[in-house]
Amino acid sequence: MTFSFSTEGVEFPYLSNQAIRLALPGVNDPWGAARTFSLSSSPSERDRLSVTCKITDTPFKQALARLQPGEPAEVFGPLGAFLFDGTRPSVFIAGGIGISPFRGMLRYASDTGNTAPKRLIYSARVPEELVFRTELDGFARASPQVRIHYTITRPTESFTAWAGRVGRITADWIREVAEPLDRPMYYVAGLPEMVAEVLPMLGALGVPIEVDDATVRVQVGAPEPFHLDVPGDPSSAAFFVVAALITPGSDLRIESLSLNPTRLGFVDVLRRMGADIDVELDDERCGEPVGNLHVRSGPLTATTIEGDEIPNVQDEIPALAVAAAFADGVTEVRDAAELALKETNRIGALHQELSELGLAVEKRADGLVIRGGSPRAALVKSHGDHRMAMALAVAANAIDGESTVRGWQAVASSYPTFADDFVRLTTTS
Repeated sequence: MTFSFSTEGVEFPYLSNQAIRLALPGVNDPWGAARTFSLSSSPSERDRLSVTCKITDTPFKQALARLQPGEPAEVFGPLGAFLFDGTRPSVFIAGGIGISPFRGMLRYASDTGNTAPKRLIYSARVPEELVFRTELDGFARASPQVRIHYTITRPTESFTAWAGRVGRITADWIREVAEPLDRPMYYVAGLPEMVAEVLPMLGALGVPIEVDDATVRVQVGAPEPFHLDVPGDPSSAAFFVVAALITPGSDLRIESLSLNPTRLGFVDVLRRMGADIDVELDDERCGEPVGNLHVRSGPLTATTIEGDEIPNVQDEIPALAVAAAFADGVTEVRDAAELALKETNRIGALHQELSELGLAVEKRADGLVIRGGSPRAALVKSHGDHRMAMALAVAANAIDGESTVRGWQAVASSYPTFADDFVRLTTTS
C-alpha cells in the first residue's frame, strides 16, 4: 500500500532515493511510534512524499492504514545514501516490497530525461504482489533504455494466470541481464534474507562488494562469464528427509544441495525433535554453500514451531506436520496464519488429512496442534496442493497397509518426477 503526504508550502529537498523517518503521534507500539521508510516518490514529484509498505498487524502499521486525508504525520529526514547515480548503466534487483526505492529512481530518471541504460530484475511471490507493475511497464514502453524483468516464485498460490518467468533470482540470470551493459552500478533491495542471497551471487560474478557494519556497497563492475551446476532445492529435499526419518531402517544421503541457512530452517526443527541429520558442507557456488545431508531413521519427539522461525519453514510445514504425526508427544505450530493463504488453506487441509490418518489434531487460526501416534492407512486428498500431496505420500510410505492420495496431479506444478524419484528411493534392489 502506498501512502502520500502533501508537502505543499513546505520545503523538503531530497535526493533519489533517500529515506524518511515517519512518526504517528499517539501510537502505542512496543517498537515505537516511528518507522524508517525508503521513499517511493521522486524528487521530481515536488508536491508530495510517498512511502510504500506491507500492512501488518502491528499497532503502527494499523494506525498508518487508518490514517485519513488531512490528518497530520511527522516526517524527519531525508536520510540515507542509497542514491541513484544516473551517469552510468544501472541494474536494480528487487525482492517484494524492495521495489519501493526503484520506483522512485525510475520515475526520477523518466522525468529528468536520463538516457543511461537501466535494467530492473523484480521478484515477487505472486503476480498480484508486483507493486507498480503498470507504471514500471510504462517506463519500459516510454524508453528503449529501460527493460523490466519479472519473476514469480510461487505461481500456484496466485489467482492470476502467469506466463512469465518462474523461480528465484539466480546468478546466471543476473549475468544474462547485465552482460550487455558497460560497467553497470548494481542496487539491491528487499527483505534481509533476499539481499543475503543476492550479494554472494554478485560477488561470484566478479562484481566488487564492500561490507561494513551497516552498509553494503556494490561497486561498478561487469559480471564475468561462468559455469554453474545448480544445487538441489532444500524445500523439495525436505520430503525425502522426513521420509527417511519416519521409515525404520532408512539411511539416506542427499548430495549437492543448497545449504543456505535461510533455506534449512526445517533441518533445525527436525534436529530439535531428535532427528539424526548431518549437514556436510563441501562446496561453494556463486557464493552459496553447497553440500550434503546424511539422514538416518530414528525416534522423534514433539516440539513447538513458532515466532521468528516460521518464515524460514513456511513451505516445509506439511512435511514437518508429517514428522510430528510420527513423533512422541504434542507438537504445536503457532504464528503461521499465512498457511491459510497458500495453494489451499493448509491449516484446514492438514487438520482434515492428518485426522483421516487417525491422529488427534486441533485446528487453530494461526496453526495446528498435532498429537503424535500411530497413523493408519487411509484415503487422503491433496486439496490441489503439491506440498500436501508429497507430504501425504511420505506419510503413507511409512504406514502399514495401502493408502491412496487423490489429486496427485497437483505435484506437477513443482516436482513432476517426484513419484518416480520416490519409488526409486524406496524400492529395495
